[in-house]
Amino acid sequence: DKEISRIIFSYNDKTGILEFESGYNSEGALMWKIGYKYDENGRYSSIASYFADGSLDEEKIFEYSEDDTIKSITNYSSISGKKTKQVFRYNEKTGKLDEIITYNENNEIINRLQIKYDSVGNVAKLSNYAVSQKFGTTVNELTSQTEFVFEY
Repeated sequence: DKEISRIIFSYNDKTGILEFESGYNSEGALMWKIGYKYDENGRYSSIASYFADGSLDEEKIFEYSEDDTIKSITNYSSISGKKTKQVFRYNEKTGKLDEIITYNENNEIINRLQIKYDSVGNVAKLSNYAVSQKFGTTVNELTSQTEFVFEY
């Protein structure tokens, strides 16, 4: 058996928290690296992936609400050079995630993922919409829908 790749996880000696994940090929050359940073509450503040040469590939920056839920994730891709932001909306009564809205670098809505739950509280339906400007108005086009059925 020949090893084709290896992933090494590096943890902080004092806290035991994951700091880096490094991927190597079968010859032992570094192929990629992911760095994890945390806020004072131990939550992700950023996750950045790098190419073998150390240049940034992608980065995610996390923002949290006062109730400790994820408020938004800003995503940057060096390949496209574009930044998007996902904003998380929660139901005021149940606290469950209802919708994830994605904005482009011009702060325009480009995607909506709506989440519906069954009577027990499990995810029952995911509806994904592409949002665009057409004919002078905003159009939400359903691009995919997934339904989940549970036997109780």
